[in-house]
Amino acid sequence: MYTCQNGDSGVQTRSWDLAPQLLIAKDKGMLRLGRSLMQRWVVALGLSVLCWGAAMAQDGGVPGTPAVPPTPPVTPAVPSAARDTEMPILPGDVLAVRVLGEPELTGSYPVWPDGTIEMPWVDPITVQNLLPRQIRDKIVEAYKPDLLLDPKVIVDIATYGPRPVWVYGAVAKPGPIEWHLARTITKALVQAGQFLPNADMGRVVLRREGETVAVLDLEGWFRHGEPINNVDLLPHDEILVPEKGMVYLVGRVSRPGPLSRALAPTLREAIIAGGGVSEAAGLNRTVIIRGEETITTDLGALLDGRDLTGNIALVDGDVIVVPPNRVTVVGDVQKQGIMELPPGSCLRDAVMGAGGVQPSAVLSRVRLVRGDQEIAVDARGLFGEESGPAQNPELQPQDIIIVPRGVVYVAGEVQSQGIVPASQATSLLRLVEMARPLETADKESVVILRGGQETVVSVADLLQPGGKGLDVPLLPDDHVIFPRREREVVYLVGAWRRPGPVEYEQAKTLLQALAYVGEDLEWQSVDLTAVTLVRDGTPTTLNLEPLIYKADLSKDIDLLPNDILVAPANRDNFVYVVGEVNKPGPVPYEMDMTLSDALMKAGGYREYADIESIRVTRARAEKPEGFHVNFRQWVAHGDAANNPVLQPGDIVRVVRKDSIRAREWLGSLGIFLSGIDVVSRIGNLF
Repeated sequence: MYTCQNGDSGVQTRSWDLAPQLLIAKDKGMLRLGRSLMQRWVVALGLSVLCWGAAMAQDGGVPGTPAVPPTPPVTPAVPSAARDTEMPILPGDVLAVRVLGEPELTGSYPVWPDGTIEMPWVDPITVQNLLPRQIRDKIVEAYKPDLLLDPKVIVDIATYGPRPVWVYGAVAKPGPIEWHLARTITKALVQAGQFLPNADMGRVVLRREGETVAVLDLEGWFRHGEPINNVDLLPHDEILVPEKGMVYLVGRVSRPGPLSRALAPTLREAIIAGGGVSEAAGLNRTVIIRGEETITTDLGALLDGRDLTGNIALVDGDVIVVPPNRVTVVGDVQKQGIMELPPGSCLRDAVMGAGGVQPSAVLSRVRLVRGDQEIAVDARGLFGEESGPAQNPELQPQDIIIVPRGVVYVAGEVQSQGIVPASQATSLLRLVEMARPLETADKESVVILRGGQETVVSVADLLQPGGKGLDVPLLPDDHVIFPRREREVVYLVGAWRRPGPVEYEQAKTLLQALAYVGEDLEWQSVDLTAVTLVRDGTPTTLNLEPLIYKADLSKDIDLLPNDILVAPANRDNFVYVVGEVNKPGPVPYEMDMTLSDALMKAGGYREYADIESIRVTRARAEKPEGFHVNFRQWVAHGDAANNPVLQPGDIVRVVRKDSIRAREWLGSLGIFLSGIDVVSRIGNLF
């Protein structure tokens, strides 16, 4: 939470609604004029001191160390940053809002990290990157006309939050510089002091919002004061001054950061100088980035002596990346998310790291997704002493483990038919309370199907006083049918689009029953190869694919009254959304669900999500496949091709922007690399 302090911030506040200012007294107007003149005098004095300091640096500075020269005439290289004194609002700023006649709404409102302010009676209002006059219009819109008929709103700046420009690397004073002192790249470098002797001035990098904007050659400016292509800066820009004769360690090492190549001429010596690797390092995915070349090596084989040929000789500027050994666990576990595990970890290690499974988890249908490959795992013996590779396979980095959530199917003469989470329907009595049987239900002959076996239970006895002792525990994938009294019907149970009883006259054959289900049925939600026909308690497995897809009428069969057709879900009835969303995990699948629907049900994507490259992995009977979606095209232009309809079991992966992932290491360490795509390639390893 921000700690907000009101008072004189040293920043002149301005009003964008001038009508109330017309009644300001004359003496206050003179005072304001005096303050304006004083401010101009202070600014002029500050600029004079700055120029004097730069001149002194040029004339002398520290003996033996090059000095940064004063800024010469320049020509623009990239679009200029806004010089408007009305700076856009950012998190950390404090707004002074006055609503005339409404003292409860008038006050100071901090801008929270998500870019919103919270005012009474209305939802949070997004103000980030807006000007005060635009914020005023949004506040008016929020209150008008439901809460206030004609609100009069004035928005001022109470306090600006920090707006630093960052200078890293081979300079005397690396760190943040206030933007008003560093509006161009040369002014920022003057503020950062002198270049160090090993500074590589020919490859100075400017980064903005995680992206490389320009790579500048400042050698001539530094040595001879030659004109350069100067660049205007924006708040939070980063200037990276690389060092000569250095290599860099990034990732899961004890001491990441720059190393002198004299101390680390080879890969193994660099790792040793960095204190070794962490337990959860992905050793077999270690890479060396050298200019435009990426060299992959098995660091584990090098460190344990199995393959000494991997001890690569390093050159200046090499970046050694030891990525984490990460896997993702979602579904019916205690703690969903991404975890780091030591190499050689197995499925059981990941599940235990996620806190174990929920009681309603279906271990018989665990899914292990590895790239575009999907592996079905029957993990029912996962926690037993005899579990082997089939139940507890070894994991690889970036694996996704899905533990399906168990459901109970209910159909027949009830008010609520369909799918109920097994965590809620733990017993038949709980299910009766949720499904609410109709008056026409035959409560004496309720059917429970479990593993193809049929059990008939009397719910009427269960509902009698003292009948709770007759309650029956339910398990995931149970099917409960409430039949109708004195009626010839066929029961459709499970993942059908329209489960429930069908009059026998309308479903005398299998094909007629399927026609009742609906011609527009989304068949991919049903496992057509494993439909079960239960007749007089005896189950028979049917493959309906030839009947549906090839119109093979030889596969049609006659039905009898009280037959039960059980359709299992095709894998499960969830879409899994993982990565940079607010609520990662399983999202209940709905017919015609689109990517945008799934993202909204997952709480929306986070600030640094790369929505231009969302990956959807789709498992099909023939071959799993994956594809990328540029979701920004749908957000910005309504391009329906980039908002695809999803299928049950799809996995939607929303990754962080490559530059943001790498920035966790590079920004804090001062590792500055030339080449626009280097940071992006490091980010891909995380």
